[in-house]
Amino acid sequence: VDLLREADDVPEGAVPNSPIDAASAEATIGTDALEPAAAPASPVQVIVIDPGHGGFETGIEGDESALEKTIVLDIAKRTKAALEAKISQSVVLTRDEDIALNEAQRTALVQNSAANLLIAIHTGSSLSPKVRGTTLIYESASLHVHGRRTGELEEARRLAGLLAESLKEVSAVPLRGIDGAETRSMAHPGTPSVMIEIGCLTNSEDAAALRDESTRAAIAAAIAAGIARFVGAEGAAP
Repeated sequence: VDLLREADDVPEGAVPNSPIDAASAEATIGTDALEPAAAPASPVQVIVIDPGHGGFETGIEGDESALEKTIVLDIAKRTKAALEAKISQSVVLTRDEDIALNEAQRTALVQNSAANLLIAIHTGSSLSPKVRGTTLIYESASLHVHGRRTGELEEARRLAGLLAESLKEVSAVPLRGIDGAETRSMAHPGTPSVMIEIGCLTNSEDAAALRDESTRAAIAAAIAAGIARFVGAEGAAP
């Protein structure tokens, strides 16, 4: 996909582009979240994965210099490779090296890729070092003011539920919950989008787990499995 060329017919959608403190996402996962409705998946041709921060923007720094920018880039690359082995859709990273992207650059990359599914990857943080676990954040119904329709919001919720089903199997980093939130747009309306805050780097157990290559590989495989199920590759497993 040529990210530097303006797409003629860019699908619409929105996504958060900055991390949300895990302490503000206290939601726990209910039965509905862990058992998403078996609705037909929306047609998806281009999946964009957006690893947060990069370059001089290190993001959260955990124990022993565990940097958010490095952790999320590694997981994003592994997720892309795992997805390309499972599905035929195009998978695009907003960055594949340690570079800084401002909001305008990141938004342009997402929109010009003609994305119709967007996953933003960050790590979480909390004022309390005891808080740990992964949080998934999807667009809430409050975004109707930005032109969302109920069906589009439900697709984002369903995607979050499928990702949660996979990520709860990664025991090294517990699943904290799913939350709906109003956030800024990086894509046009119509694109299901979810932000994953993987663990809390301010928690020593999560930081240690995320420094471990095997844990990052398991997380990436789980994310890929959830996305593959969403786009219609039923039975996809980590």
